[in-house]
Amino acid sequence: MHWNEEEGLRNRIRYELRRLRRERRYTQEQLAGLLHVSKSTVSDYECGTIPDVYVLMDYCRIFHTDLNTITGLFPSQLRRYLSEEEYELIRKYRASPDWVREMIDTVTDCCSGRQCAPCHDRIEAYERN
Repeated sequence: MHWNEEEGLRNRIRYELRRLRRERRYTQEQLAGLLHVSKSTVSDYECGTIPDVYVLMDYCRIFHTDLNTITGLFPSQLRRYLSEEEYELIRKYRASPDWVREMIDTVTDCCSGRQCAPCHDRIEAYERN
């Protein structure tokens, strides 16, 4: 890997790790507890020290994301089929707290599965027009 590419990767990872933490409103100390590392280690990651792959996988698990997003090395094949709005909705969903994702899942399961009468009636009326 060329020096500029390595520096670009380092900056991308540093930026994404900080962005993910801030989006979920974790302090460095809170995230350190979830990763089982020190606060200064989290700070080091956000300043450009590249974590090992196991730590990166922990980030993926905690923030419901993947290495492609964190590294930017391999753009997702699905990305080319999604509009920017759809991609942004997916990103926001993944960054949401568990209780928000559960609420969204409940609503989409109900409405798309036509399980409740009010939703079913609204969908039918929409489809008739």
